[in-house]
Amino acid sequence: MIVPIRSEEMSWLLLSPIIVCSVIVLMLHRQRAITFLKHAGVIGLASGVARLWFARENGDPNASLVFLEYGSLAWLTALAGLSLAAHLQIPSFVVKQSILKQSVYTALFALAVVALNSMMLLQTAKAGALPQWLRSISSISHLSAVALQAGLVEETIFRLFLLPLVIWILVLLGWKTQRPHVRQLLAVLVAAIFFGLMHGQGFAGAFIFGIAFGYFFLHFGWLPCVVVHVLGDFIPFLIVLPLNET
Repeated sequence: MIVPIRSEEMSWLLLSPIIVCSVIVLMLHRQRAITFLKHAGVIGLASGVARLWFARENGDPNASLVFLEYGSLAWLTALAGLSLAAHLQIPSFVVKQSILKQSVYTALFALAVVALNSMMLLQTAKAGALPQWLRSISSISHLSAVALQAGLVEETIFRLFLLPLVIWILVLLGWKTQRPHVRQLLAVLVAAIFFGLMHGQGFAGAFIFGIAFGYFFLHFGWLPCVVVHVLGDFIPFLIVLPLNET
């Protein structure tokens, strides 16, 4: 007989790995651990709230559990990614440099992503091939939840976590003497491939965007990538989709 897991028990199952990983990070990065935990906490909370918003827009009865699941996943991957990035001395949460320079490059990248994604979606819409989940969006609130969730969760998993993880694995395999740019190129390609696979039939476009976001992450960090990703989804969807229609 299978005993169902209560929501309280599931909460502890999700929180336990966070506690364990937090202790490990504190032991490995004593001086910077508090910063990592704060950033991971912000990412996890924001991702959980975005997913909760999305779940409620879809009428999901298990919205609170979804919040815990996505918040925990984002927190764990962010914590691991921040720790790996610090070990490898590559960008993580955000790069400390000129705010003006960051803002200009982020705005230019966002314009490029919005333009390209809009053209791709318009062509897909004309062909009558928009996926059902896109056609089901019926309000600005729903659209905002979709864009925010995608930007936060995908940039956390594929850029902040997966990209440093691939570089770290390459170092463990003996690539220490190779040029760092070669390792970074391979990591960007691997992360882009997984990013493309997650988008199914939209693999080609997602793969190209994945490469661009990978290099942007290596120069500016996670936060600017999230801003561009959210805008790059929200504005094209707003242009293409017939909102207020089912």
